[in-house]
Amino acid sequence: DLKPGEAQRFTFTIPAKDFASFDDGGATGHQAAWVPEPGQYTFYVGDSSRGAKDSGNIELKSSDVNGFPLPS
Repeated sequence: DLKPGEAQRFTFTIPAKDFASFDDGGATGHQAAWVPEPGQYTFYVGDSSRGAKDSGNIELKSSDVNGFPLPS
């Protein structure tokens, strides 16, 4: 437990599938597959969805998602 004013660094892993959408029609060239979406994602940290105290960003570039689709 942290006391008021204390800080702690932590890391966590987010599966690549959490950045993907399902392409059932083949618009991405990968029909019926989970395909990661390039773009900027923002993560918020807090004690509730309305109590976010901090945030961070990650950007997936199109070159980062080459080699996909992901396994189902």
